[in-house]
Amino acid sequence: MSGCAFTTPYAPTRGADTGDTVGVSIGSIDVRGAVLISAEPNDTQAASLVTSVFNGGSDSATVEFSYDAARGRVSQEIDVPAHSSLSLGGAPGERQLILTDLTTRTGAVLDITVATHGESKILPVSVLPTGREQYANLGPGYETTRQTP
Repeated sequence: MSGCAFTTPYAPTRGADTGDTVGVSIGSIDVRGAVLISAEPNDTQAASLVTSVFNGGSDSATVEFSYDAARGRVSQEIDVPAHSSLSLGGAPGERQLILTDLTTRTGAVLDITVATHGESKILPVSVLPTGREQYANLGPGYETTRQTP
């Protein structure tokens, strides 16, 4: 038995955001580790939203992500089953949410509105290039199925 397990009576139930990522909680829904990865350093016409969404509630939840694009407001939705999590774009084969027609440049922040259960919060997400080693394979369309609005 380790010392930490001996003195800590419970395991954490909510994730934490580190480094370049941000998160938000709305009721039983937690969006964690959110970052946008663009395909090109100076071209953010499209970016992949890499994040994890946790549903701690007893009912399935629809979570909407919306943002301002060059052509107006764009929204995309995902369904997260009760007592489960959904990872987006963090590994080959995972579903991606591709945000298109962006006006935000690499290195800037895009405000994404996250809405569920009749509530919404702003998630200020950094737009980073695939040129960073840790994001090299996470840009739009990397071995995944494209999801466009």
